Amino acid sequence: MSKKLRDSDMDPIQYEWEKKHLNVSGLNPKDFKYFEYDDPYVKNEIVKCSICGKAAYQDQYGNGGCPNCGWKFSKDEEAFEKDMGISYPMLVSPTTAREQYKKGLPFKATFEEFLNGLYFYSEMLFKYDGVMYEVFLKGKDMTIVFCSKDFQQEYKTREEFSAKANINGVLVKDLWDKVTFAGFMYCGETE
Repeated sequence: MSKKLRDSDMDPIQYEWEKKHLNVSGLNPKDFKYFEYDDPYVKNEIVKCSICGKAAYQDQYGNGGCPNCGWKFSKDEEAFEKDMGISYPMLVSPTTAREQYKKGLPFKATFEEFLNGLYFYSEMLFKYDGVMYEVFLKGKDMTIVFCSKDFQQEYKTREEFSAKANINGVLVKDLWDKVTFAGFMYCGETE
């Protein structure tokens, strides 16, 4: 919504900047002279958390989070689980998250959810024994690359990765319970 101003009061550079930045998150409303700025990603709608049932907050697009259990969600989380076996942005499916919440466990994707995430996002991270590992898809044939600072392994299929990917001779799927972080690469922890 524009504010009423006379043309003689208009700064065209400021006006164009505001017009381009109306949908940018996190700006200061006081920086807007010609338009009323309303952050489109402010989480100001109260909804029921799909994991713990307590009050959660979402933005106008249905993305939000729960201050009680820490769940982050999108409006499509149930569809993501049905179609891909994961959630976004959390990776762990809502079904797994509910089970983990009931047991008092932190949210962590299963090995299968991690692989489902790989085929959804193409770049994944996990942390084991203090080391961050990368798993990503490469090329048209979608070769799975598994690496750290010290090694690189490549696998042609999901099944081969599951059967052979290892750290010091221990299969990744067999050490998954000791993984402390698993997520999409952009959400990765820093070392």
